[in-house]
Amino acid sequence: MTEDGTTRVSRDSAVLGLGSMVNGLGAYAVVVIGVRSIGADAFAPVALLWSFWAFSGAALAFPIQHWVIRQMTIDGGAHGVSAALPRLVRLVSLIALAQGVVAFVLRERLFGSSSLFWPIAVMVLAYGTAGLGLARGALSGSGRFSAAASVIAGENVVRVVAAVLAALAWNTSHGFGVALLVGPLAALMWRLPLRWRGGGSVAVSPSVRLVAASSGGLVLSQIILQGGPVALALLAADPAEVTVLFSTLALFRAPYLVALGLTLRSTGAMTRWVVDQGQRKLARVGGRVVAAAGVTAALGYLAAGAIGPSLVSIVFGSEARPSAVIAGLVAAGSVVALAGLWLIIALVAARREAALVMAWILGVAAFGAVVLLGIDPPALRVALAFLVGQGTAVVMMTIALVWWSTRTAPPASGERAAESP
Repeated sequence: MTEDGTTRVSRDSAVLGLGSMVNGLGAYAVVVIGVRSIGADAFAPVALLWSFWAFSGAALAFPIQHWVIRQMTIDGGAHGVSAALPRLVRLVSLIALAQGVVAFVLRERLFGSSSLFWPIAVMVLAYGTAGLGLARGALSGSGRFSAAASVIAGENVVRVVAAVLAALAWNTSHGFGVALLVGPLAALMWRLPLRWRGGGSVAVSPSVRLVAASSGGLVLSQIILQGGPVALALLAADPAEVTVLFSTLALFRAPYLVALGLTLRSTGAMTRWVVDQGQRKLARVGGRVVAAAGVTAALGYLAAGAIGPSLVSIVFGSEARPSAVIAGLVAAGSVVALAGLWLIIALVAARREAALVMAWILGVAAFGAVVLLGIDPPALRVALAFLVGQGTAVVMMTIALVWWSTRTAPPASGERAAESP
């Protein structure tokens, strides 16, 4: 890479990292304002809506944005993505409806209410999150990383403003739920390089099957990454315990939130590696990432066990203070999740979505097995399940990436034809 290219990558990464940090700080601000305004018990339904938002990010925003970047890298423009938009909308609608049905059926157990507000909010949030993924992907795919960074940052800046207004004028769980819903309005700040077209308006209309397949794997990953509060609620834990676990997860996921933004710069590069048949390079870098994550996770457990409870208490209030063991487990699991994020992008770029799904099926199985153990308190059980589930999936994705790298690469020229419906 030339010096100019290196400088450009560094600048883009810095801007995306800054946007992600602003986004993460905004997320913390919304939680802090909410918990301190209405208390841990009343904020519990909002925390669960937040978990559904995370699932929407995994099922919709994340796979959509990386599919868009990958497709624009292959096509050299947005014409293929534009042609596939009607099918993408149908896929989004199906996933949003599925989440809404789950929220409706379990609304009393999850949200403690028979109100239709929460199931409807889940569906609205799913559509908005998908729109954000499309916007970030289109902007990044066209090289407009600063614009993409502003959308990343703007999502939770909008929510902070809405949370302040809720605290002043609508200081209830419903008010803070609406504050989450308005975040996707940040996608409206830029004009996207997309046009609404029918599938037959271009010679090659790419399949959205990669979005659907990777969505399944990513949703499974979020069951582990974000589903702890939901699992704890289903174990009939006290609402305050749900908020404590949610707050602990929120704090130690800060590096993960920053890394989510940086992945927008990585997808195109990984896709070019695959097209140029650089599989071994991808696997070699992946092995180094996983090894570094293992060492860092062990150190993170010790450090978070010592200072984590105080940090959570300082940020979210004394009601949100976890035990030292829970803080350590969540911190270690969050480090392992960073390696998992890198491996997810690598497998998406390589179109190894079946391996991605299988790895996270095994990870969720490990997560569920630990949750069903008779460990008390339940919050400790869920925190341990978080670490075990993440570790299982990372090991399986690493094996899949290494195995794929040893195979003979298919001709890059056939990729587009293979992806045509």
